[in-house]
Amino acid sequence: MRDSELANIPFYISSSGHLCHPFNRKILSVALLRLRFCSISGSKSDLNPSVKTGISANSKSLKSLLAASALLLLLVADAHAGRLIDGMVRAVYDGDTVLLATRGDSRLRVRLYGIDAPETAKPGSPGQPFGEIARRTLMYKIMGRQVSAEIMDTDRYRSTVAVIRYAGRDINREMVAEGLAWAYRQYLQGAYAPEYIGAEEVARARHKGLWRDDNPQPPWEFRHAQEIGGKRTGRR
Repeated sequence: MRDSELANIPFYISSSGHLCHPFNRKILSVALLRLRFCSISGSKSDLNPSVKTGISANSKSLKSLLAASALLLLLVADAHAGRLIDGMVRAVYDGDTVLLATRGDSRLRVRLYGIDAPETAKPGSPGQPFGEIARRTLMYKIMGRQVSAEIMDTDRYRSTVAVIRYAGRDINREMVAEGLAWAYRQYLQGAYAPEYIGAEEVARARHKGLWRDDNPQPPWEFRHAQEIGGKRTGRR
């Protein structure tokens, strides 16, 4: 595969099996070459029905191809585990989603890993209390600033999920500690889990931000209610 062809591949495959962006061109090139070699290596008769026909030949070729595909997935996933990228924050959509301008002037939509901020108002949805405050607070922290993003995964909307740091500070954790986001327990892993959950518990005990309310509704419950309501009224 030529460099010009590689440039048109916008995503890499994460350890969770999702497609992510950006990728390491060198690692991907090596993996693709191995995939091509494995798919055609071995007996040439596997590719020549006039020499060797039948299910066994096709089966051997299929096994080689599957093994090579698995190798490709492992190589690419390992290459991007914990990958760090730098970029300037060009937009803040809400309390947990931003737009980064990365090297090469590419644009990367990033969702902050391990947290879930109150929803902001959108067409057909009124938003949640503290949703706009969370968005403005995140803007104040990092809008127009050069930050680093530790890529963790990608979500179902193909947004990159990352830990954002500025001047050595974990911005994700700060949003939770200031009572402007929940610790997203469903997706937290490793050392981030006790750290973010602990920050939420302290914010809750001190009635910071959204915890001033007696029983604030988690964003995932709010979104689910909006989806149910939309189906009942025919909205999409």
